[in-house]
Amino acid sequence: MFDRPPVTKIDKPEKEKDSSSRNFSLGKLGKDQALMVEIVNSRLSPKDLYSVLLVLMSENSKKKTPERIFAEYAKSSLLEPSPIKKRDYLFLENALVSALDDEYDCLEFSPVAPAGLCSSVNKNDPKTMLQTIKNSELISDPSVLLAIESSKRLKGQKGEEVGRGIKLATAHRVLRMQKFANPEFTPHYNTFSISSAEVGTDRRTFNMAKTFEQVDYFLDFLTSVHGTGGFEVGGMVVEISDISIIEKLIDSGKLDRAKVAGALRSFGSMDYFSQIGLNIPRNTESLNGLTLDSEYEYLETAIRTLSEFEATFLKVLKSKYPTVRFVFRLDRSAGIGYFDGMCYKIRVDDSKGMIPIVDGGASDWAGKFSSNSKVRFYSSGIGMDVLIKKFNKKYE
Repeated sequence: MFDRPPVTKIDKPEKEKDSSSRNFSLGKLGKDQALMVEIVNSRLSPKDLYSVLLVLMSENSKKKTPERIFAEYAKSSLLEPSPIKKRDYLFLENALVSALDDEYDCLEFSPVAPAGLCSSVNKNDPKTMLQTIKNSELISDPSVLLAIESSKRLKGQKGEEVGRGIKLATAHRVLRMQKFANPEFTPHYNTFSISSAEVGTDRRTFNMAKTFEQVDYFLDFLTSVHGTGGFEVGGMVVEISDISIIEKLIDSGKLDRAKVAGALRSFGSMDYFSQIGLNIPRNTESLNGLTLDSEYEYLETAIRTLSEFEATFLKVLKSKYPTVRFVFRLDRSAGIGYFDGMCYKIRVDDSKGMIPIVDGGASDWAGKFSSNSKVRFYSSGIGMDVLIKKFNKKYE
């Protein structure tokens, strides 16, 4: 669930709103509505439907003139090239790939995946993905793509020693179709994602180890890129969380899922703990001495996992990155339905505020794809666009 990168504001004529299928109402079909629905649902197999759509779209394309195509290109933000120069993307991608250890297989994926790939496992609205008439969709989240590829590779390891894992990485330009009020959000942007998957490893052990590994990787990269290629990256904060804290508060009836989702859309988050009278800090640099009331004993596993991470791994990170601030964000709700357990976010100070650059966490996607609950998966991604636009002096 990676933060969308902003783009530079450029003065230009106001564009017409893009037309979208999500604005279409079946009522427009009038008296033919029932017949159309019956044909699509009952008379046509998915294969036949795609064939019909292919014919219709082919006929539509034949009617288009170069002038009409130019007009469509000129008015749509979906079709605009990125304002970021290709050389700056390549500089970052090369630095990110160079920072990977030899265990990672860095892949170049197809621009399309099976239709429903992301929404099938992370509860994203299918209307925010651009589906084609060939039963495929353009990539909207490379981490899910890494999960399905990891599942495919793990299925070939049945005879190998339990615990041997798959580490993958990819740079990908993604496309998201939802509309945002913020004019700085663009429909397509570049990300770099990494993942680890294993079979049979204890879930808590795996999540702690991969949180450490992936935080270490991105901090090492951000530290090394500082002062090179026009980049100035400093004032970093790592927020370490466990999304199951908010999930369990929802499951217990203490919080309402719809209201939490509404708060995320409107404010980014809210003071959930004060709202329900949970007497623990929302943010803290140490979990030493933290106790839970008996009413909230079901949160103990998540708190114990974070405490063990602090005792085992955090001191190593603090020693290696003395200028980085580490905090436990216990009330994190961004990522509900996406992450499953431990997660983290890296923010960087751009003098106007703390900008989220990296987001990562555990999920059950690879287990779902392989129908094996013993498969563990952890992924992280960095928004290359926001890193360039906010922290490269050439784009100030």
